[in-house]
Amino acid sequence: MIKYVRTILFVLLTALGLQDAGARVIKDLFIAMPDSLMPMLDNNARKDLVDICLSGMTTALPNEWDGMSVVQKLTDNFLQLREDSEGIVTTRMALLTHGKDTVVCMVRTLRTPQPASEVQFFNSRWQELNADKLIQMPLPTEFVRDDEKLTEGVLPVEFVEADLQMTERGDATLTFTTNTSANAIVFQWKGKKFVRVKNK
Repeated sequence: MIKYVRTILFVLLTALGLQDAGARVIKDLFIAMPDSLMPMLDNNARKDLVDICLSGMTTALPNEWDGMSVVQKLTDNFLQLREDSEGIVTTRMALLTHGKDTVVCMVRTLRTPQPASEVQFFNSRWQELNADKLIQMPLPTEFVRDDEKLTEGVLPVEFVEADLQMTERGDATLTFTTNTSANAIVFQWKGKKFVRVKNK
């Protein structure tokens, strides 16, 4: 009897391990993400959008906010989603390797009409991680050059836009821009966190 129970437990644990390994593809995590993180698209809608994209089509589907949604780009570790309703929301997700763990970096940008971005990090179970441990976000004043400063202070930063991109090799880059300057602040994923590499 004990041997039988051990066999059952081994099969269950193996199945769970395979399920976790299979989920380390961004499309699977996107489909499985909680509706609370993407209330305009339920599980079935996300699956349909992935299927449409993988078929080579660019068809948009209606979302819960009376707008249209389309997956514009999809690889094993990167997804870009565009949603149009009262404003334009662009969501980019990158699957990052963090030692033996998996980290999802999600950047959501809302344009109504000026862009504003939110950067969040999650594990493969969609539990939010502490962003401060994974990136040192730039301060608004870092976007303003000395020659752009006003006598009473610095130019007001009205928005900060973050652009998340990933190469075919799996190199992830986060680029921050703002209305006050043509300068950009660039970060690259270095295995444990995003590291600032240069200014453009």
